[in-house]
Amino acid sequence: MGRSHQDRADAGTGARRWPWVPCLGAGMTLLLVSSCGFAQPDIDPITLVPLSRIEIPPVQGKTAVIDIMVVDQATHRLFVADGFDKGIDVVDLSTVPGRYVTTIPLKAIPKGLVIAPDLKRLYSGNDDSTVSVINIDPASASVNQVIDSVSTQGTGTADLIEYDQRDHRVFVTNPDPDDGFITAIDVPTDKVHGKITGLNHVDQPRFDAHDGMLYVGATDDNLILRIDPATDTVVAKAQIPVTCA
Repeated sequence: MGRSHQDRADAGTGARRWPWVPCLGAGMTLLLVSSCGFAQPDIDPITLVPLSRIEIPPVQGKTAVIDIMVVDQATHRLFVADGFDKGIDVVDLSTVPGRYVTTIPLKAIPKGLVIAPDLKRLYSGNDDSTVSVINIDPASASVNQVIDSVSTQGTGTADLIEYDQRDHRVFVTNPDPDDGFITAIDVPTDKVHGKITGLNHVDQPRFDAHDGMLYVGATDDNLILRIDPATDTVVAKAQIPVTCA
C-alpha cells in the first residue's frame, strides 16, 4: 500500500480514477485464509460495562427521531438534531452522566449540524430548505436561541453541512432530486455567497484546511468533487470505481 495513487484522465468526464486493486487483493487473501481452516482464537470473557442514560424529557417514553449530533469542545455541550420534537436538544457533558439542558425549538425538522467555534454559533440544515443560525455563547443573554435564518431557495431539504473557518463560509447540501446543489453562506453576514449547481445527489461536504478546498461525494455519479470556496466552483473530480456487479 506504499505507492501513491496515479491520476489517470477519464476521456469522458475529465475525472480521475483511483486504483483499488491492492485493497481488493488483501481482502481476497483474508477470505482464502479463512476458508482454509483458519483457527479462530478463543474469545476473551465478556466484560460488563454500565452504560449511562441521558433522559430527553420532550421525547421521554416516545420514539426519538435523531439525526446528526455535534459537540462543542469548548463548552462541553452536545447538540442533537431531534426530528420528533422539531428542535435541537442540548446536553451538558461536563458531568457523568450528561445532563439535559434544554431543547432549542425550530420551525422545521433539523438535519445536519455544524459549529462555527470562532463565532460561537451553531448552524442547522432543515427540511424546509432553510439554515438556522443559533447563538451558543454561554456568556450571551441570547444563548441557545435562533438569531437568524437563511433560505437556500431549494424545494427539498437543506441537509448535511460544513464550516470553512478560513473563509468564514458554511456549505450546506440540498441533495433532493429537484435540487442537487450546495449553498455557500457567508457567516459574518449570514447571507448566501454563492451556489454550486447541477450536482445531482450530494452527501457530506468536508473542508480541508491544508489545501483550502471543499470535498463532497456525488453519490449518483460515483465521484468525489473538489470545490474551490473562493469561486464556488468544481475544480476537479475523482472517479470512484465500481468494484461489484
